[in-house]
This record gives sequence, structure tokens and C-alpha cells, in this order.
Amino acid sequence: MKRIRFNFRFSGMFGQTLMVLLALTIIIGTFFGCFLRNLYEEQYLEKQSDVCFANIKERSLEADKAAASLTAKMESLLQAQDCSRLMVSGKDLLQQQAMNVVQELSSLVDRDEDVMEAYLYLPYSEKVLGSDKSVVNSDNFARQELLRGAGNGYGDEAEPEPSGLQDMQEVESGLFCLDGEGWMIMDYPDSKTLARVILKLNLPELYRKMGLAAEQTTGSGMIYVYDSREVPVFSDMLAYPGADKLLVSEQERKEDGKEIYRSGGGYILVYQSGRTGWYFIQRMEGIHLDVETPRLVKALATYGLLALVLLALAAVYLIWRIYRPFRALLDSLISQKNPGYALADRASFATEQELLRGIMAGDREQNQRLRDILQSVGASLSEHLFKGLLTGSSWEEGAVRETLEQIESPFPFDGQYRVLALYYRSREHGNDSPVDAELYGLQMIRYSEEYWGASALLQSVDMDGSEKGIVLCMNQAMTEAAWYRELERFEKSLRRRLAERNFDVYAGGSDFAGNLFDLNVLWLQARSDLQQRMEEFDKLRAENPGIQLVSRFLKGGTGNGEQEGNKETHARVEEAKELIRAGYGDSSLSLESVSGKLGLTAPYLSRIFAEHQPPGFLDYLNRYRLEQAKLLLIETGETVGDIGLRVGFNSPQSFIRVFKRYEGETPGQFRTRMKGEEQREDER
Repeated sequence: MKRIRFNFRFSGMFGQTLMVLLALTIIIGTFFGCFLRNLYEEQYLEKQSDVCFANIKERSLEADKAAASLTAKMESLLQAQDCSRLMVSGKDLLQQQAMNVVQELSSLVDRDEDVMEAYLYLPYSEKVLGSDKSVVNSDNFARQELLRGAGNGYGDEAEPEPSGLQDMQEVESGLFCLDGEGWMIMDYPDSKTLARVILKLNLPELYRKMGLAAEQTTGSGMIYVYDSREVPVFSDMLAYPGADKLLVSEQERKEDGKEIYRSGGGYILVYQSGRTGWYFIQRMEGIHLDVETPRLVKALATYGLLALVLLALAAVYLIWRIYRPFRALLDSLISQKNPGYALADRASFATEQELLRGIMAGDREQNQRLRDILQSVGASLSEHLFKGLLTGSSWEEGAVRETLEQIESPFPFDGQYRVLALYYRSREHGNDSPVDAELYGLQMIRYSEEYWGASALLQSVDMDGSEKGIVLCMNQAMTEAAWYRELERFEKSLRRRLAERNFDVYAGGSDFAGNLFDLNVLWLQARSDLQQRMEEFDKLRAENPGIQLVSRFLKGGTGNGEQEGNKETHARVEEAKELIRAGYGDSSLSLESVSGKLGLTAPYLSRIFAEHQPPGFLDYLNRYRLEQAKLLLIETGETVGDIGLRVGFNSPQSFIRVFKRYEGETPGQFRTRMKGEEQREDER
């Protein structure tokens, strides 16, 4: 047979090859450029943050030196013999007896430029000695809040604190700011406070020593100092940024008291002093590459022209060395596979794509048959695979991967999976036919596919009898709390959907997500949860078989009572919960404040609260605040920072940190996810 010669269109092939090579070059160049930029940004962050942290630490050392010096002077004053006698003096302490100590306080202020005022509070005698050589009763002291927490008498005849003090938050030893003034407090001794030294710090002098002025700082910007309670220290000397300026996203790194957070186009550096407890915060700008436009255009034109020439040479080489022999091979193949083709038909193959279509034409029917076979057995193979994984059958990793590929399964090999256990039984204990039971099981699986189809890949598995297993590969990761809420909604929805049939249905879920080889463990967890729900339902039905009991179960009541304990302590815990629910928006709400209102000690309230509401007081307070915050995130358009302050957190940073620890996502991510779920519910 005479071989057919095809006209080789060099110009068209050259243009196509050149465009493909150019596209590949652009893609590779883009990825390489991104890689270099990320590498350069990491090196920039590491080096520049080291410089900034070194500068911050240098400023912090000045505050540490001042704190160490003042601590030594306060200890010397408290350990002096004259001061020791005053600590155990009664309320009949005379001013003449305290003159030596008053003189020491005055000398401390005169000798140390970091101190503006000094006071010695004696709780036992209820006197306050001042550096201005005054001795006054504690009730007449101008700064009552500085005395809070140091005690007000001891022994059986101890008097209660004045009502003004009872409403104030306790002040502990250390350095802190109050109403724009800096204070340093030391209680002596630690076990039972007999004296408290109070120093008013000279903040302008400390500001000068630390070199925090704009012309003295180095790095990307000003250094802002906050005390351990996140209150600005130098608010009179510096214009502190608003809370919205300090909102951060993910944490980049954390080591040795140094933290780096992303914030907008830059970074927030945070350093905490180990001695003073102060936080030093500085904003560091991100990397910016400024290139002059003329130089950039010139460079792109030069290198672009050079690349185009090289690509043209490569295209010519590919055509002559690879495409031409490949064209001849295609010509030979189609001549052998289709010898009956007419000359005109074969000559009409003008492109390589059409030649390939001609080669595949003879195999298309066979390929279609193979695909039909795979589709018919794919579902059975998939169910067999997942049933083996659920029941703990031995599957090699390679065999699982190969099976998924062969049946073209949509389930990813490395996905995160959860498991449901479903069980149904006749309400009349066997009076329904097997056909009815089978139809009910099919309806149950069909509704499960409808419910989970938008949020997960689903594979149903027939287990023993009326028990069904469902494997879910979630499209998005879910927290444990969100998973349990979704499981409860699914079970209630399933019962409502199939309520007309004469069957009861139960659903249990695994505790956590895992990979394919964790399915056996997840199945056992789901069955355990299912068994517990069935036993609870049977128990409730035995107590009250009426319709009210069924409604109570369908509404989610599980009958799990609170932990047994003394009725009185239980009532105390409920009172504490009520105080939390009433005052959760107050950032000063604490274990101490609640125990004081109940007339209990803080350790005792902490213990009984943990017994009746584990894990404890702080966890309950945080969770209640977060539940209120989630409602505000869903129902209002307020900012994350405002919501955090509204529900009782000291700062937006604290709110974001606690929210992410409990919920596994930031408040912003939660708000976005809930909006998406509402849209999906509306679409259903």
C-alpha cells in the first residue's frame, strides 16, 4: 500500500511549541520568584527581629535595674529593727514611735530619683506612714485601692474591710500602673502580710533612662510598655495605639519570652521582662521591595528578549528532533490500525490531535466497556474496603492506596475521617416484616446521604443486622464541640424525617477524627456512643413511657445528672454560676470576687466548684463568656475586639487567644464559618 504523506506545517507547529515553552517558563519563573521572596522574607524577619529584640531587651534592662535596686531598699527597710517593732504594734501606735521609720521613708525618696513618694502600710495597727513624715489611719489614706489585699487586722477580733475596699480589686506585690501613675508594692512576709511598702515611681525619669523617646529608639517604630495587667505604663509620655492597631493573626514564633505575630503588612514583636513582668511591644514593618520603574522595564525587556531567543531555538530543536519523528510514527500507526481508510479521509488529518483521535477510535468501544465494568463494581469494592477497615481487617497501605486508585474513589488516602454508627429497631419488637425493615434501612441511608452530602464524602456500610456504619470524610475540619453539635442535629433531624415509620432509630459518633487506618478505633467509639444513647433512651422510656418522655429525649435530654454531692455545696455552686451569668461582662470578675460575695474562701469555692462542675471555675467562666461571644459574633456586626471587651476579656489579644484554645479557631474564622453554614441551610 502506498504510504500517505502528510504536509508538515512548520509555522503552526513552531508557534504552538513556542507558546507552550513560554507558558512553562513564566510558570516556573513565577514559582521560583515566590520561593526567593519567601526565603528572603524569612531571613529578613530573623535578622531584623533579632536587632529589634536586642534593642527592646536593652530598654527592659534599665527597668530591671531600677526594680532590683528598689527591691533591695524595700527589703532593707522591712528587715530593720525599728520597722519590725512597728509591724506587731497594736492600734495604739503613736506617731513618736514611728518617727525613725518615717525618716527612713523620707530618706529613700530623697536619695532615689526613681521614687516620688513612699508609704508603709501596717495592717495590724491600721496605720499608714508616709515619706512626707505623716502617720494617718488607713481609713484616711487617699489611695485606698493600694491597701486592698494586704489584710485589715488579724485574729478572732479582726474587723472586716471597709465597704470601699471590698468593692476594689486586690493589688498584689509587683510593679503596675494605676490611673496613669506607676507603683511598686512589696508585702512582708509572704505567708502573712504584716507590712506593705508602697512606692510611687517617677515614670518620667524611668522613661528617660529607658530611652523610649522617638529619637532614641531603633528598629521599625516606637516601643510601647504595658504592665502585667496589660495597662499602658507611660501613657502620659507616649501616645499609645488603639486596640485595633494591635490586632494580630497567626503567631510566627515564640521563644525565651519573645513572641512574633503577623499584623497587617508587618509584625508585632512582644517581649516580657522576667523581673518586672512588663510587656514591651514594637511594630516591625514587613519587607518592601522598591524598584525604580525605568530600571525594571529595562531589565524585563533585556532578559525577556534573551529568553525569547532561547525559547525560539529550543522550539526549533524540539520540532526537528522530536515532533517530526513522532509525526512519522503516528502516520505509520494509523496506517496499520485502519488500512481501509480512504485516501481522502486519511489526508484530511491535518493536525497531530486528529491523528491521535484516529488511533483511539478503534479502542474507544473497548475502553467504554471497561469503564462500565468499573462503575458497576466500584460501589461494591468501596463498601468492601471500608467494611474491612471498620472491622479491623488487615489491609496493607499499598493495597488500600491501589484499591482507591483502581476504582477511582473520591475518598482521599490521607484524608481526615469520622464514623457514625446507626441502629434501628421495630417499636413493636418483631411485628414488622423483614421487607419493611430493609426499606426503612434504605431510607435511613438515603437521608443520611442527603444530610451530609454537602459537607462530607459519605460511604455507607452494612454491618450486622440492623446496624449500619457510615464513614465521613469531612470537607472542612471540625472541632469536637462543633462535631457533637452537628451529631445531635443529625439524630434529631433523622428521627423527625422518619417519624411516621414504626421504627426507632439511634445514632452514635466517634470521639475524634483519624485517617483510614484509624477507622476500626473510630467505629468502636461510635458503637460505644450508640450503646450509651440506646441504654439511656430505654431507661427514660421505662421511667415514663408517655409522649412527654419521647419529646424530652428528642430535645436532647440525656438524663445525665450532675455529680452527686452535698445539697448545700451544690447550692453554693449554683449561686456562683448565677453570679457568673450575671456579671460575666466585668473583666474584674474572678474566683476571689465571687467567693467574697458568697462568704466563702477562694480555695473552698474552687474545690467544690471543680467537684460539681469539672474541670473548675475558670473553665466555666471562660466557656460561658465564649458562648455569649459566639452569639454576638453570629447575631451582630460588632468587631472582634469590641465583642471580646464586652464579654469580660481584658483585651482583644486575650479574647482571641482564649477563643482559639477552646474552639480551635479564631473568632473571625468562627464568624465566617457560621455564615457559610447558614447559607447552606437556607439552600436546603
